[in-house]
Amino acid sequence: MLHWLLRLNVYVSPVDIRMHNSSLFVIAAAKRRERGISLQAIATATKIGVRALQAIEEGDFQKLPGGIYNTSYIRQYARAVDVDECELIASYEESKQVAVKRPEAQKQSIRRFLPALQA
Repeated sequence: MLHWLLRLNVYVSPVDIRMHNSSLFVIAAAKRRERGISLQAIATATKIGVRALQAIEEGDFQKLPGGIYNTSYIRQYARAVDVDECELIASYEESKQVAVKRPEAQKQSIRRFLPALQA
């Protein structure tokens, strides 16, 4: 069963979407495959490694160098695949916010127990 995404004119399997963190990056990857663009061709044009491009498509940003490089890589990838770069960067920024909030919540739960452990 395939879903038709009118906005990007591309078919995406629901299994693909469940397997990855960010569906926008999965949609971009599907659009790239539909157009017949290889990751190697994008790597050659953008000077970004194939592993980094795979990490972008999988939404696995831990494998990217970090900082401004991540935003630049995502922007260049979006341009190469002809996807709205603002949407991809917004999705990346949103995933960064979620990643930052989780450790803080864990710290608060640990702080709650510290007085009991010190007594």
